[in-house]
Amino acid sequence: MYRTKSQDSLNDDSTSAQEAKQLADELSELSHQQSEALQAATYLGMTKEQADEYEKRAGRISELCKLLGRFKAVEGPD
Repeated sequence: MYRTKSQDSLNDDSTSAQEAKQLADELSELSHQQSEALQAATYLGMTKEQADEYEKRAGRISELCKLLGRFKAVEGPD
């Protein structure tokens, strides 16, 4: 469900902007899912399975933030 990207692919100039967009889109979607899960948990609680999925998403969000940070470091300011 969650994909990973290699650092080498982030350094490829021909795909780096597209790669960053894909990572940012995935980050946005996962963040939205996290928000919905927290809102639902406020009223309904969270099952063990839902909590596990929440933790998986949180881990992937952290990974995406690191990857996007490296992309910015490689690309530098405009």
